[in-house]
Amino acid sequence: MTVTFVPPGDRSNPYPMHAWEPTFDWEVKVNSVKLNADADFSTPPRSGHQYVVVNLSMTSLSTGNALPSQVVYDIADAGVPTEGGSATKYEPFYCPSSLPPIQGGTIYAGETATGNVCYEVASYDVSSLELGGFYAYGPPYSTYYTGQAPMVWFGLE
Repeated sequence: MTVTFVPPGDRSNPYPMHAWEPTFDWEVKVNSVKLNADADFSTPPRSGHQYVVVNLSMTSLSTGNALPSQVVYDIADAGVPTEGGSATKYEPFYCPSSLPPIQGGTIYAGETATGNVCYEVASYDVSSLELGGFYAYGPPYSTYYTGQAPMVWFGLE
């Protein structure tokens, strides 16, 4: 019998919600997840979809200043297509003003930024969503995940 260690933060062993986890130059915590946030938006989602809002806190572990916008969070269906999941990745989009986003400006060592990341996802994927983050080295969402940057995963339940 072979035993394989799967490190925390791996796609198959995501960090749990409500726990501070070191990722990149940050300590990150998923504070809450609203899996059906349709009432928080002024326009309804597309047919067969619903809005999901993830509230995150990010504390800078760097020795200088840091930009929370350099860490990009996508959510994805944790399922495998051959097992009935869609394995779809969903990119964030702008939250309504009632759901303030994570601070976009500079913060300094030890400071924490808290805010929301919003998504529109297929309703059939909601029960198996995970949050994946990667360091983008630039303006928000400028580096699309290509598999080259290390992803860190968080559970949303």
